[in-house]
Amino acid sequence: MSISSLPDTDQHRRTFASDNYSGAHPEVMAALAEANVGHAPAYGDDPWTAQLKELVGRLFAPEAEVHPVFNGTGANVIGLQAALPRWGAVICAYSAHIQNDEGAAPEKTGGLKLLALDAPDGKLTPELVEGRAWGWGDPHRAQPLAVSITQSTELGTCYTPDEVRALAECTHRYGMVLHMDGSRLGNAAAHLGASLAEITADAGVDVLSLGGTKNGLMGAEAVVVLRPHAALGMEYLRKTNMQLGSKMRFLSAQLLALYEGDLWHRSAAHANAMAARLRRGLEEIPEVGLDLPTQANVVFAVLPGGQESSARGLPLLRLAWPPWPGASDVLLRHHPGGCGCARRCGVRRRPMTSEAGDGAEPAWLSLLRNAALGGVVLLMIWLVFNVDLPSVDALQQMAADWGLLGILAFIGLYAAVGLTPIPVTVMAAAAGVLYGVALGSIVAVIGVTLGAWGAYWLARLLGSEPC
Repeated sequence: MSISSLPDTDQHRRTFASDNYSGAHPEVMAALAEANVGHAPAYGDDPWTAQLKELVGRLFAPEAEVHPVFNGTGANVIGLQAALPRWGAVICAYSAHIQNDEGAAPEKTGGLKLLALDAPDGKLTPELVEGRAWGWGDPHRAQPLAVSITQSTELGTCYTPDEVRALAECTHRYGMVLHMDGSRLGNAAAHLGASLAEITADAGVDVLSLGGTKNGLMGAEAVVVLRPHAALGMEYLRKTNMQLGSKMRFLSAQLLALYEGDLWHRSAAHANAMAARLRRGLEEIPEVGLDLPTQANVVFAVLPGGQESSARGLPLLRLAWPPWPGASDVLLRHHPGGCGCARRCGVRRRPMTSEAGDGAEPAWLSLLRNAALGGVVLLMIWLVFNVDLPSVDALQQMAADWGLLGILAFIGLYAAVGLTPIPVTVMAAAAGVLYGVALGSIVAVIGVTLGAWGAYWLARLLGSEPC
């Protein structure tokens, strides 16, 4: 079946679900078709890769080296791996992609230790870095030898050239390497009105993961080593990490199409403009909060309590709902795509605190829960001092008379006691007295299991957040 014969369904609509839903830019597809001619040397010895190396030297720094790879995770892992010895660690934000969204590849594949920390608006500062920059010479601690930042950040904010420069100075002062995850580098440059070099090489970045797929490519990224001494062994690590393309001309052709002219800027600027347009529309809805600035192609919106399910039902949105680290009161994020396509969107519930507006738990409900718990405790105390229990002989005779029904009743009582502040050891001792060691042990195990299960769900009910 050809693609043209597939039914024209809503699966091809532009949505907010993921930037990976979008197609490649027509100019990129044209470049791929032009590269698909005859034979060409493999593994990077082709004319397209040679031309890409020249281009990167002009765009970033004459000494810069470029190494095309298949994806952003591969670029991050290889770039950091080349910059660090086996005992090295990377300082990053908790919201960083390498910390949250790369399936532990930096740790498992790269052998890297990540030293994550809270960062306002997703941006590291020299002061934050210094809080983690210690322990050199201590064999019990992974050695902080690199700092990784994301441009633009996972929260949609952008580092200014001066902020990057300050981080570079701090990083280099401690003998560390500054790595930049530039999966959306073009969006940051378009927002800042800066060149690619001004926010990377000129500002002191040592190793760059140069993005492409999120800005219109079919699938190509690159590791750009801006300071050759900062990352060693790239010619070997790509193969080791399964990122060395045999037909590399098709990776290089995509990157050439994006960065040789102004396509990267046109696409990124368009994506930023669409995000700004979306934000303006959301600002007209009083119930929607916008807690983070829209600096690149990302919009974070806080939906009123209970409205997530309504948003899920909108076919245009097609929202995905993974938790979003570093933005606990953010519900919706939207990445308008550079070529008119929709970018990734994620959701998490707003915390139910007194500052959360409609989502906050009413004070009376909390008082009611506490009063109910106190009432149960008082009732138990009253029963202990005011109810006369039968003698042991009478209880044993009663258990014998009731038979199986008595055993089931005792198990039910045992489980019920598990929901109260009464120690269940009392019931365990009673089971032994009434039924003997063997049968009593079986009854006690069943009762305590049911009681624990009931206590768990009771706690879930009492502690749950109101919808």
